Amino acid sequence: YYGYIVAGVGFAVSALMWGTYRTFGLFFKPLSSELDWMSAETSGAFSVSVLLYGVSSIFAGRLSDRFGPRVVLIACALLLGLGYFLMSQVSLIWQLYLVFGVIVGVGMGGVDTPMLSTVARWFVRKRGTATAIVKTGAGMGMLIIPPLAVWIISSYGWRYGYITLGVISLVGVVIVAL
Repeated sequence: YYGYIVAGVGFAVSALMWGTYRTFGLFFKPLSSELDWMSAETSGAFSVSVLLYGVSSIFAGRLSDRFGPRVVLIACALLLGLGYFLMSQVSLIWQLYLVFGVIVGVGMGGVDTPMLSTVARWFVRKRGTATAIVKTGAGMGMLIIPPLAVWIISSYGWRYGYITLGVISLVGVVIVAL
């Protein structure tokens, strides 16, 4: 049944996008230490990101209804990839808020809503199971990608780590969404 392929794609998209997003805490210390920022300043960008993720999810749902989930997912993957690439160049606190807070936050808005609504359309009897498959992807991504990020940060530095996350988000999600 093709609906399970759609659920598998949702699993992969959730894994890639949530896995990269939840690495912010791993970058926290190297980022704030190198750039001499206070913890409150640095963590505020994540708060802005979460707020904009929530608000933009509403718009992502509406855009998904109008243009289709594939277009929304690709647009959000482009925002995430761009955001992570730009994070590798951040040197001022306002850049952190703009890049991670706004660009990455809005990019994350297109993760759950388009995928969950699409999967729900493919299933009648096993809708809960299919939705669970998609949401399990988020947990799997948060299990796999952060250890990779830790290794990259410790081996090559936080800037290269963000470039890697940009590649994962951009290439991985766009390929899966297509």
